[in-house]
Amino acid sequence: MDFRKKFAEDPAENPLKKSEGTESRRRTKRLRLAVLMLLVFLTACGGSGGDTAYEKTIQTMIPFVEQEMQTAGVIGLSIALVDDQRTVWARGFGYSDLANNTLASAETQFEIGSNTKTFAGTMAAQLVEQGLLRIDNPLSAYLTDFSINPPLGSSGGGSVTIRSMLTHHSGIPGDVLNGAFTFGSPRPNFNRWLRDYIGTDYLHFPADLIFSYSNTAVALLADVIAAASGTDFNTGIEALFQKIGMDRTAFSLGSPNVAGLSKGYWEGKELGPFYGNLGTAGSIISTVNDSAK
Repeated sequence: MDFRKKFAEDPAENPLKKSEGTESRRRTKRLRLAVLMLLVFLTACGGSGGDTAYEKTIQTMIPFVEQEMQTAGVIGLSIALVDDQRTVWARGFGYSDLANNTLASAETQFEIGSNTKTFAGTMAAQLVEQGLLRIDNPLSAYLTDFSINPPLGSSGGGSVTIRSMLTHHSGIPGDVLNGAFTFGSPRPNFNRWLRDYIGTDYLHFPADLIFSYSNTAVALLADVIAAASGTDFNTGIEALFQKIGMDRTAFSLGSPNVAGLSKGYWEGKELGPFYGNLGTAGSIISTVNDSAK
């Protein structure tokens, strides 16, 4: 489905077209969530000893999470509290499937979004250790057909390097909305299309000049990792999951490991299947128990 056309025809269907008041509420919700996560971290840092040291934290967090979910209109979530190498507490709140009264748990699968980038960075670091990847090499050293025009008004500049992509200093435009996110079904061969598209685009600024978050650049790291390792990226990341013991984690919604995925909701209404096609920038599905590992 072309959701942009759908939303243009019926603005009421567009979850991104919100009033100023709604945007303010969304900012408040994000702030509450940030405060919630910070409180978990700070309170945990104050504990010591065995699990009993966190009993007060846990008993404080349970009603706090429930109240914040009600205030923000969150249908379901899962949370884990980790101290060094052990999970102190993990549980679900609310529902993973409201229509079927399925409760969320520590084993409920969620799309973990940009936490996926951590895995791309880990895989790149492993290749550096193995001598297969040099992060100060230009991107074109691994993707020989990669090209992008210099910033408008500029005659050139430094090369886009793997380091600049990892640190969001590449200058590569951050998001390509034409196919990066789709409803109903994923976009096949998205990275191939992305590389062709970028060949007609321009860097937003010279490489290594300023920080600018780029999902697009991190998505291209999947191709870099595959080229440097000589292994299909999906095979490589599944091997990483197995090494960590993340047996309830998958790289894409089409994986056979996806079973028990939470439904998605927007302001209390269920959304259909929603695909982020940007791969290493945000497509992993996992549980809090697996993520805690």
